[in-house]
Amino acid sequence: MSDNKLTVGTLVRDKHYPEVGIVIAVAGCDWIEYQVYAPHHGKAIWLSKQYIEMECVVVKASNKKKHL
Repeated sequence: MSDNKLTVGTLVRDKHYPEVGIVIAVAGCDWIEYQVYAPHHGKAIWLSKQYIEMECVVVKASNKKKHL
């Protein structure tokens, strides 16, 4: 995955599981964390930038211009 920050609305998927999640919040200045809503779990979870970059793929990028 690239070094670009994901934006709210981006769909992501763990490389090892078929379920898709949607980025619903972005936090951090020197670090980045993404809050991802996982419908299959029925809840939102915070994931580190490193986890997203190493273990996930973008299914569909958001059309928003910048991260929150």
